Amino acid sequence: MSPPAIKTSPPLRLPTIQNWSCQNCSRCCRQHLIEITPEERQRILEQNWTPADGVPADRPLIVAFGPPWKRRYRLGHQADGACVFLDERGLCRIHAKFGEAAKPLPCRLYPYAFHPSGKTVAVSLRYSCPAAVRNCGRPVKAQAKQLRALAAEVVPPGTDRLPAPRIS
Repeated sequence: MSPPAIKTSPPLRLPTIQNWSCQNCSRCCRQHLIEITPEERQRILEQNWTPADGVPADRPLIVAFGPPWKRRYRLGHQADGACVFLDERGLCRIHAKFGEAAKPLPCRLYPYAFHPSGKTVAVSLRYSCPAAVRNCGRPVKAQAKQLRALAAEVVPPGTDRLPAPRIS
């Protein structure tokens, strides 16, 4: 039996003069609704979070929405609007307890965005992130290995065969 195929993405086009590293401002954890997959929901439930872990006892960790035949999920929020997994220091409890890889994909992606364009994938940053606006951190080009791994998770197969979008 052959080993499982490793997902790959088309070549990335990275911004040349952009820097970014998380500065732990927690703004992303306060301003976004984080939709998660059913698999991420199950993984979080299996982590057996309790108030002893610091999560609020009076708030749902996961909120279901949409009609029952098309159920979707998102992370819950504390009374102040912050993610239920954000601790008092502004850090992610999932990351602290289980590592970055255990976080939901939207949390691991932010502030990066991937844009299939012909035979490449352009990478950009969302400027709702203060560190991206201030150009803080490591050069994005130095993060190519991590970005290729993330792109492999989010860029659908076959996009390298699509023509680049027309700009009018």
